[in-house]
Amino acid sequence: MRATERPRRSALRCLVVHPAPIVRRGLVAVLEDGLDVAVTEVSTAAEARAWLRSHAVDLVIVTTDLPDGWGLDLVGRADRSGRRPAWVLLSARDGGGLVAEALRRGAVGLLHVTSEPREIVRVAATAVRGELAFTAAQVEAAQEAAPRHLTPRERAVVGSLAAGRSNDEIAADLGLRRKTVETYLARLYRRFGVTSRVELLHRLRDEGLDGAAD
Repeated sequence: MRATERPRRSALRCLVVHPAPIVRRGLVAVLEDGLDVAVTEVSTAAEARAWLRSHAVDLVIVTTDLPDGWGLDLVGRADRSGRRPAWVLLSARDGGGLVAEALRRGAVGLLHVTSEPREIVRVAATAVRGELAFTAAQVEAAQEAAPRHLTPRERAVVGSLAAGRSNDEIAADLGLRRKTVETYLARLYRRFGVTSRVELLHRLRDEGLDGAAD
């Protein structure tokens, strides 16, 4: 889709990235009602990257699940001027693992899909002031879960695992030895307190890290 921009003069320029029009428009309505803001809507990671390359942006609200990637992989990108906008995630999950990963990548807030309008406005206003907009409970959960974030190689292993690949196939996909794949899995089992592939994938989903498999 083409980016939908509401051209109005404003000091605050916001980009909303979500595949569902009804969600985007709901966020736009809340933001425009509560802040002096001009909002642009896009539905994919590719559209978000393109918009950032050619426009100045103060705030990005991006969902974790996009049709062409994981929203967290966008976090930290700069706009056309080389300045990094304030990044806020929107997710159906708010587990400590997701918050820890968001913080690690440079996000300043996380909104749950059930957030009330006043909370959306609070988070957006706090984020653009350059302050962390996570709640105290989110930060506490992140501190507990921080050691459980996934490295890029672990993400690749988990991605192949979620696709139903065997250890031999994962090894071939990633150019690793089978024993190395088994070592990665054993470490992940211990870190997340599980004993099987299925349990691991369920735990990652609960932690909000299942997007690592995208």
